[in-house]
Amino acid sequence: MRFIKKIDINFGESLPLRIVFARIIVTLLLLSTAATEETPWNFLVMSDWHGAELYSHKPVPGQPDDTFFQLQKDALEHIRDLYGGDLIMIPGDTNRGRWHRQEWVNEHFPGDSIQDAVYNAGINCYGTIKNLFSSAGYEKLLVSIGDHELGDNKWGPHGADTKTDSLTQFRDSFVHALYKDPNTAEYIFINDGIGNAHPTPYGTDYEYTSFSHRHKNVLFITVDVFHEVSNYDYFDRSNGLGGEGIITGDVTGLHLEWFEEVLIEARKDSSINHIIVQAHLPILQPVRTVHSSGMFFDRAEHSPFWETMVEYGVDIYLAGEVHAHTVSKTKNSPLLQVVSRSQRMSNFLTVTVTEDYLQLDAINEIGPERDFYSKSEFENIGSLRIDKSSGTTNISSSGELKLLDVSKPLLHFDFEKLHSVNERQILGLSTKAMVRPNDVTLRDMVVDTVIWNKGTFSKQYDAPVGKVGIVEGGISGNAGYFYSPSQMGVYSFGPNLGGSVISYIIWFPTSEKKEMILSHYGQSW
Repeated sequence: MRFIKKIDINFGESLPLRIVFARIIVTLLLLSTAATEETPWNFLVMSDWHGAELYSHKPVPGQPDDTFFQLQKDALEHIRDLYGGDLIMIPGDTNRGRWHRQEWVNEHFPGDSIQDAVYNAGINCYGTIKNLFSSAGYEKLLVSIGDHELGDNKWGPHGADTKTDSLTQFRDSFVHALYKDPNTAEYIFINDGIGNAHPTPYGTDYEYTSFSHRHKNVLFITVDVFHEVSNYDYFDRSNGLGGEGIITGDVTGLHLEWFEEVLIEARKDSSINHIIVQAHLPILQPVRTVHSSGMFFDRAEHSPFWETMVEYGVDIYLAGEVHAHTVSKTKNSPLLQVVSRSQRMSNFLTVTVTEDYLQLDAINEIGPERDFYSKSEFENIGSLRIDKSSGTTNISSSGELKLLDVSKPLLHFDFEKLHSVNERQILGLSTKAMVRPNDVTLRDMVVDTVIWNKGTFSKQYDAPVGKVGIVEGGISGNAGYFYSPSQMGVYSFGPNLGGSVISYIIWFPTSEKKEMILSHYGQSW
């Protein structure tokens, strides 16, 4: 930042007119330069948008019915009018992507081989995505590979899984439609190398799906973290590695060397004020999780990939996958992992940039009725600020973007009071019709009350309850009274994911002398 401490122009002096004008021009130029340097700009983040599946077999416009395309375009234009944005980042999962299934091929691309159908579907889908966002005013789109861009996890051995046998076609169609010039077939970021580093890891499986791109004073690095380990089911339960077949979450070998080289070169460039890395999978655990397989990155903060980001001062690692918000960091670094959601554009992040700070805001549709792809009203439900103006990094956070404190209980239910289901929103909970439903179904029981979670996982893990009474006699205060038909459940997944060790403390007196299930964990589907 440059400060103009003092500018004096004394018109009372006897000076030639040309000198006075020269001083005025110099003054205006200095003020203009200072204003330009301090003018904030912003971009948007839409993790796990999941809005483009239709386009895989019905690219529009050009079709007789492009109503869905127009609805999405109107919604994006509305968002642009409200929040602007020089560009949009999507950390994976733009579609459903199960184009390798023979029944899907038979329906939409009859006569094609599975590999040809996957490639054609990808060209349709990603070509329309690019058209959609550019037509709404977002010419620059940075998308990372997610599991759904590769057919959805998990992946069996080659020769036994049509999805695995189509990985080349999944990636090729993604690159050709999004990142190749349609006229020259040249990679659009070909000249975006930083210093001596290449713009993409040439000669690897991640050529063009991992890439660097500089916009103004920020270096963006998009990384494809879906690493093929070997042709067998890779799963190390004791160390929490793998679990998705022959592919795991990792960056290694020449891919990691390229990534480090980009960061080395970036640190030589004083005009790069911030570095932001995006990929699909969360690295730090635990994270809030909503209706997701919860795929994770191997070795978490002990992975060479994370350690490399820490070493070279990356500011933010953006991720998706889990359809919820969590901001995390380790004790030894200011590097922040920001996991977010953008289900059908009902949620997204705005990121405001200056030389000295990054300001992230979580934006959420207000409702009360859910109306995907409409001109919705939105509200700010959380903020995160990374301020470097003092020479050190200072972090402040609130709401959905409040920095997660893992030293305290993630889930804490004290049964002091029952609340209405619609009193505060649980993101993703029965929200196809209502942002805040009046009731939900819990194992065939319609319930309209919840116990609030007072742990650090906060309201995302509020627990709907049915036929649970609030009585005196708790450890301190009230207690929950459970009997045969009682139900209590948390909609969100985890924190039993990613090889994490989780401890439970449950205080209860009981007169029952038979076996009881106190806690059960399972998938919402």
